[in-house]
Amino acid sequence: MKGRTFRRVSKRKSGRPRKTTRAEDKALLKLLKPLQKRWHKRKGECTARVIKAHWKTARKDIDKSLVSRRLREAGKPWRRPVRKLPLTVKDKKEGLAFAIKYNRKPYEFFDRHVLYIDNKKWPIYNTLDSKEYATMQCVRGMYRGGADGMEMALPGKAKHRKGTGYKSLNILAGFGNGQCRFAVEVCKANAEGKAPNWCADEYVKVVEREIRKAFSDDPELHVLWRDQDPTGYATKKGRKAEADAGLTVAEVPHRRPGLNPLDYTFHDALERKMKETEPAAPEDSDDDGETPAEYKLRARQAYFQLPEDSIRRGCRDLKKRRLPGVIAAKGGYFAPRYGSD
Repeated sequence: MKGRTFRRVSKRKSGRPRKTTRAEDKALLKLLKPLQKRWHKRKGECTARVIKAHWKTARKDIDKSLVSRRLREAGKPWRRPVRKLPLTVKDKKEGLAFAIKYNRKPYEFFDRHVLYIDNKKWPIYNTLDSKEYATMQCVRGMYRGGADGMEMALPGKAKHRKGTGYKSLNILAGFGNGQCRFAVEVCKANAEGKAPNWCADEYVKVVEREIRKAFSDDPELHVLWRDQDPTGYATKKGRKAEADAGLTVAEVPHRRPGLNPLDYTFHDALERKMKETEPAAPEDSDDDGETPAEYKLRARQAYFQLPEDSIRRGCRDLKKRRLPGVIAAKGGYFAPRYGSD
């Protein structure tokens, strides 16, 4: 057919455009095997975030989901197996009885009448190597933008080893009726710089000051929801302080963090919020770092900035999914249709 031209239509694959080149994908697969060997010696599994920290590409918008897609395409395993605490027959009976008892309560009980408490340790890294190591491990809630650490005085070279320069900020918080009631620092350091360990004495102080005030400020709160921590809550001193304050306590069964909203929802949301927020730069200074005091203040403020909708949603999840899941599993871990424990 003279005088006519025909264009060959190219067949494009559906889906998102590819962000990495073939050379970068080969570098990823070449990097996987030595990393797996290294983490196997440490009795761990090589996860997507570890590979991402070592995988250097020309692009900066590489995330963990992209790493997982490339490894899945190549048929390489990367996921860390879920490790759950073994439950004895006694643990299952205790969990089943607890779930049956509180599953009879209405949604309003979990949403408005319960004060959920738990403590969490926030990491503070104050040496150069520990900052780099924590950045490589993608520690959330600590570093501004995932790259820069706090600007602090660094010790001598002899102490520049990975794993050194670590301190912890222990915060005990309580959530009830859609808001954070308190977030206090426990185990504070004394004048000599030494801090006591988490113990019953620290919990007694919180009961006498913060928990009593939370129940008096909101008359709708009736029940204190906590786990059975043998070092702080479930001790003679702790239970005596609760009895003196006239508190009704709901003790979550042993080895069941999936039945406390702070463990399965709020703490994760707080870590994300701490990762997103940036500390204000000091005035009249070129240093945009963060001092330990500023970091502590920012961590406490994050508790009170959680939106009310997310708090109520996490509390109602107990009634909607978690307690029925324990009942369906006869005290064991959740059945698949109820999600993960």
